[in-house]
Amino acid sequence: MPEGTLWELEPHSRAKHEILKRYLGAWFAILNRYNRRLLYLDGFCGPGEYTGGEPGSPIIALQVASDHIAQLEADITFWFIDYRPDRVKHLEAKLAELQWPGNFSVNVDCGEFEDVFRREYDVASETFSLPPAFAFLDPFGFSGMPFDLIARILACPKCEAFINLSVDSINRFLDHPNDKIRSHILGAFGTERVLEIPEQSGDRVEAFRLMYQEQLEGVARFVRYFEMRDRRNHVPYYLFFATNHPLGFTKMKEAMWKVDPEGDFTFSDRTDPFMEALFDADCTADVALLLEAKFGGSHNVKSDDMLSHVESKTPYLEAHARSALRRLEADGKILVNDTKADGKPRKRGTFPAGVTVSFVSDETASRGR
Repeated sequence: MPEGTLWELEPHSRAKHEILKRYLGAWFAILNRYNRRLLYLDGFCGPGEYTGGEPGSPIIALQVASDHIAQLEADITFWFIDYRPDRVKHLEAKLAELQWPGNFSVNVDCGEFEDVFRREYDVASETFSLPPAFAFLDPFGFSGMPFDLIARILACPKCEAFINLSVDSINRFLDHPNDKIRSHILGAFGTERVLEIPEQSGDRVEAFRLMYQEQLEGVARFVRYFEMRDRRNHVPYYLFFATNHPLGFTKMKEAMWKVDPEGDFTFSDRTDPFMEALFDADCTADVALLLEAKFGGSHNVKSDDMLSHVESKTPYLEAHARSALRRLEADGKILVNDTKADGKPRKRGTFPAGVTVSFVSDETASRGR
């Protein structure tokens, strides 16, 4: 945890901000079409810049929204919260240098995220609600981000959360004799089962990830996590994204796949314990194997169902699935019904609506080659 007001921007934080930037570019534009009010919430916002002058998450969010100014008609509230007075003061100075349109409202609060949020909203009330919101929760460590609060946010229609789970800190402090520290970990997971992890065999970090994923899946329809690794192959944290909307889920995955690790770190998705997706690799072969494992031996499977499975149940995108299907067809591993839904013939290598796919045996595929 940096002690100064500003600190150096590290490669994994740069990637995290690039993901945030790309996703917000889609989020503001899409939500603006159907809603009169939007909320961008940054619960651990920091000072707004780094020692090298790079923008922090509050400035990034405002810049992205400003880039869409010709399109954005909704009233958008930007709510920045941080517990350090010096960092809040620095952020306010940075904000004073900017201009934004009249439909933007920018609020900065100094205090612990949990305390400020609960003070502003009666979270326990049955009438608690938020406008469509994107909550970016990126703390140092694990305190001040109780799971019950995240669950209440995600219970509101059209609310999403992008969360940094610092498993490195949790792993180091779970055995701490201080009950207050342990209570913060308990609060972050929202279940006492997390305290039992030291008694279990196996990878503790993986156990934290699985438990947090399970908790989020209990309050959101779509959950993905992204494992961040540094040059030493060490996992400092996981990024979790939770939403109830399939389009938001797709747009976040698209944002992840467009970020280039540049060799300073890697990030991957292993939400399925039997499958790992490396976001810096050509994944056509991996997705082809995934489709074979899921649908191999099946006949007349709708290509739409296969594309939907990859899009909604895996870290991969529909584009990856189409590329994998093209490879499977070229290798003679699938037979494709060439009639589209409109009755017209399909072009080889394409998989439009109405087309069905049948997997052939390895022996048949070998004879075909």
